[in-house]
Amino acid sequence: PGLQSNAGRWARREELDAAIGEWAGTLTAAEALQALDAAGVPAGPIYTAADIARDEQYAARRMVQRLDVSTGTETLHNVGFPGIVPVIGGQSLPIRNLGPDLGEHTEEILGGLLKMDKEQIRAATSREEAPHP
Repeated sequence: PGLQSNAGRWARREELDAAIGEWAGTLTAAEALQALDAAGVPAGPIYTAADIARDEQYAARRMVQRLDVSTGTETLHNVGFPGIVPVIGGQSLPIRNLGPDLGEHTEEILGGLLKMDKEQIRAATSREEAPHP
């Protein structure tokens, strides 16, 4: 009776967590889901990134989109990115932009927002180490 309400379950959450963990530890994920389904408990698998990448439904909805990405020194091919949500028309919309390249807006930020002049920007973005006093 003490577990019939959410307040009761919350008060005994550590006990419940231990009991559920012990029970689930004796089963495979498929067995646990089957037992929960048979008992009328709504449940589903918890996916890893690898599970998502292999899932046919995710693939059919284009929820993993593969693109080439430049690191500035090399191009990485076939990198998976999460699709656009919400899904419209049965498939995720194509990713149009992966974001700016590294340093693409440096001058705009330093000059525009921080009001640095060209010499200050050059000094701030120079790869040379500043002299030590």
